[in-house]
Parts: sequence; structure tokens; C-alpha cells
Amino acid sequence: SHSNLHRVLPVSLCRPAPTTASIMKVFKCIVTGTEMFSDAKPWEDVVDEEGNETGLIRVPIVNKSESGAVDTGGDEEADEAEEWKLDQFWMFPDIENEFEFPKKKAFKEDYWAFFQDGFVKMAKYHKAFSSKEEFQAAGKRFKAAQKWILANFKELQFFGPELYIKEIEEGELEGDKYAGDTFCGNFMYVKYEQDGTIYGYFVKDAFRSVTF
Repeated sequence: SHSNLHRVLPVSLCRPAPTTASIMKVFKCIVTGTEMFSDAKPWEDVVDEEGNETGLIRVPIVNKSESGAVDTGGDEEADEAEEWKLDQFWMFPDIENEFEFPKKKAFKEDYWAFFQDGFVKMAKYHKAFSSKEEFQAAGKRFKAAQKWILANFKELQFFGPELYIKEIEEGELEGDKYAGDTFCGNFMYVKYEQDGTIYGYFVKDAFRSVTF
């Protein structure tokens, strides 16, 4: 661990140069704790046509290379490239399960309602927002995220951990909070763009970051 290094190295050697700082942030689902994306890849806020926040961020899972081929990081033959198991799934194997919702109604009632409940309660439990105003702003973004997902519903694939439904056990949270409640965790929403780029979309406020 780093602390042992400090005992044997002069301090100057322990400080990474700013450009090569090896600190990485990993973002975990606020409900289930599943690691779902990191800042190892550039992620960006998603805005709608009018430039309003959608409450989502997106991460490229496969970049379209300049040659026009889908760049999966290797020069294997095309049919092997089809075997994608793209970067995102390599890095975060817990989210390679795909879930299907036949209709928006099923998504809203069987998934989103429980996800929203989990988000609100776990954000309060972890004190994820420093003020009431911040929490309200996050709630607004959360609503906007649902609106975007429903608007793009037919073009999305839904990926998440096998156990995305979480039942809070007695004694699991301090003070027996929410014991017996059932929540749903985050999904990654996968969308193919016309240029061949594949993005994973995440609900921005429903994660906690851990720095390595």
C-alpha cells in the first residue's frame, strides 16, 4: 500500500507527477454498491436538443476509429470483433446481464418506481447531497433522466448486475433503516449511434464515487 512506500522513499519520490497521477475514480451504484463506470474513460453530461440537462452522463463503450471500423481495441477479424464484450463489460463484469422490458409501463412500474425509491432513501442515508436545495436539484435531474429514457426507450438496451433488486435486511443499515424495503439499483442504458459509436448512459446523481 502507499503508506508503506512513504516509509522507505523520500517524500519527493512519493509524489506522482501531476500528469501521471494514478488516481482513478470508480462510480458505484448508490443502491447496490455495484461498480459501474470510472473516469478512466472520458464521460460527458448529456443535454437535450434545447441544451437542457437530461440528468444523464454517457461513456463511450466502443469508439468508432478514424478508419471507419469499430475499434474494439484489437485487430481481430470482424466476426471476432462482433464478439465485442466491449471495454465496459471487461472493466465492470457485474453489469453484463441484459434485461428486457416489453413496454414502458412495465419499466416504469416494475423497475423505475423501485429505483427512484432506492435513490431517494439511500441518498438521504449516505447524506449524498449537502443541502436541501442540492437534493431538490438532483431530484429534478432524476425526473429529466426518466423522461429521456422513456423518449429513447426503443433504442436502448438495459444492462445491470444480476442482482439489481435489493432487499434491505434487518440490521443492514444503521438504526435498522429501511429494513424490509425493496429497491432497484442502477442500469446502464446502451445506445448505438449512427456512426458506429456505442455509448453507455448512466443516471448521473445515483452514484457514489470511490477514489483509488
